[in-house]
Amino acid sequence: MNSAPPVHEIDIADKQSLQSVINFLVGYFPDSLAFYYFLSAIQQNTIKPKDLWPNQLLVNDKNDIKCVLFIYSLMSFKNTYEPTTEDEKSMRSDISFFCDNKEDQLFVSIIQHYVPWSKVNKIVFTDFPHRFSSIIESFIRENNLGDAHTVNCQQMELNKETFIEKCKTMTYTCPSDIIIRPLTLSDASTINELWEHKSEISLYRFMYEIEHLLSYGAFRGETLMSWCMRKYNGCVANVFTKPEARRLGLASILNIFMASKILEQEERVFSFVINNNTASISMLEKLGYKRTGDADWLVFTAK
Repeated sequence: MNSAPPVHEIDIADKQSLQSVINFLVGYFPDSLAFYYFLSAIQQNTIKPKDLWPNQLLVNDKNDIKCVLFIYSLMSFKNTYEPTTEDEKSMRSDISFFCDNKEDQLFVSIIQHYVPWSKVNKIVFTDFPHRFSSIIESFIRENNLGDAHTVNCQQMELNKETFIEKCKTMTYTCPSDIIIRPLTLSDASTINELWEHKSEISLYRFMYEIEHLLSYGAFRGETLMSWCMRKYNGCVANVFTKPEARRLGLASILNIFMASKILEQEERVFSFVINNNTASISMLEKLGYKRTGDADWLVFTAK
């Protein structure tokens, strides 16, 4: 086995140290958007470091960053609402990363020595450029570590000027019996129950994001019919409409509402869509979104 490459650990509670990593990511827009907004939310204390514990933010060299690996636990979101058991703490780790295009060998060496392959049951690598999928999959296969399942998505970003122009001619009208308002914690269970990617942490992630980030729902009376949320990594996601409320334009209305709020904050509006989700891609394109890259999620399950 090759020796471990030297790395430097960044204290995510130290805003100045974190800024150096954020500056590195800015240079790789749009591929690094989600990771950039994730760390920016931590820097602004929108997401608290303790809510991602345990965590490690590693860089190859703090003075010449080429590769960044952030290992954290979304299971800690649960601690905000109820205690996490010892078994749950070892259930999964989450990883966000970014590496310069010319540093594949460095990336492989870092994930070999610093990813906790044998210490947790599941590792979720999130929203990374597609080209890294084959690198991670090959490493897992060649070392006989376990199974890997990859979901291929496209990253779509909203152009502010195009959106403003389209809004002038859009004819989406909210039905008279529908009210748009922020989601509350009581809505999280409904959202989780109907989410096709429901997991051991999804309910608590929804609760955390509703409490700390932008999220809106379309309600008929007190009944939630459609919703749209901003995830911890800054993307617009979890857009869903119940079957009985479809074809009313609610998803588009919520997307417009969400985009307007994000743009008011002078931030970029982007989303990830699974490649075969043609309906969502078409809707976003009509609103002014354009494909700006590919992004994958990879779930590793240990043997």
